Amino acid sequence: TGPYRTFGQTETTVAVSQPFELGGKRRARKEVAAAERDFAQIALRKAEADLAYDIIVSHAELRAAEDRAKLADSVYARAVELARIAEAALAQARTLGADATEVSVSEGRGLSVTVRRGALETLEHHHDKGLSVTVYVGQRQGHASSSDLNPEAIERTVAAAVAIARLTAEDDAAGLPEAQRLADPQRVPDLSLFHPWALEAEAAIELARACEAAALAVDARIANSEGATVSTQAHQFVLANSLGFLAGYPTTAHSLSCSVIAQDEAGMERDHWWDWRRDPLDLGDRVVEPRQGFTKQCQEGVEIGLVDRIREVFEGGRDGLQQA
Repeated sequence: TGPYRTFGQTETTVAVSQPFELGGKRRARKEVAAAERDFAQIALRKAEADLAYDIIVSHAELRAAEDRAKLADSVYARAVELARIAEAALAQARTLGADATEVSVSEGRGLSVTVRRGALETLEHHHDKGLSVTVYVGQRQGHASSSDLNPEAIERTVAAAVAIARLTAEDDAAGLPEAQRLADPQRVPDLSLFHPWALEAEAAIELARACEAAALAVDARIANSEGATVSTQAHQFVLANSLGFLAGYPTTAHSLSCSVIAQDEAGMERDHWWDWRRDPLDLGDRVVEPRQGFTKQCQEGVEIGLVDRIREVFEGGRDGLQQA
């Protein structure tokens, strides 16, 4: 019907066109696409490797931070205990009739390792404690000390100091300083003296070996070694007197040293190198950082928090000690 009524059939034509590329352009595009795919796969593997590395480093930093936090808690607990020992000695001195008393209590722990020609030569763990008591009976002065911090030893030490004071001659210059000349714990600045190093003996041995090997590799004329030593020490003390002063702080000291001997036709000569730091991350051109798995930020966070906690106890005086 309509305009096509005279035709018995209709025909539909469908045309499909596809451009043909000459000169290998299609192959080149396929090669580029394959290269891009390979590059993307490489980038993916690199991203996966970076993620795995970040996870490992973060885990190591977390473990190190946890270890350092435990160490900090231990140091804090000992600082409080040393303050209580000082208070006990002051109370004992008053009971025995002392007119004025000054007490110092300290404790230190450390590790020292020496390696010679790659072999372990010495391994020492240190644990030192000390109590020093000075009493004044009138203008007479007596002093006694002990390395035993047990209650009975404290009583004997204070009693000895008082007995000595009663037997000495009077000294017009003997006595405690005026109260107004004593330091105010709230105004004492943090000198960044405390940077603990949770160094295990095995790691210290390897670090000493690395130090010695580096020294022997400097020159072919270096023929022998007197050894390399790694040492880490942590110390804390409390000072108190009968005028109400009570303060203290922790400190650390870390060292790395090596001594070698050079020889040629002219003879032999010995020399050494050493480095001493409060902060182990500054020791030996930062040699400890990759070995210990913690960052400067992790370390400082623990140290600053601990120092602040100790300062709060001493700033509060005897009330702060009771709360702790």
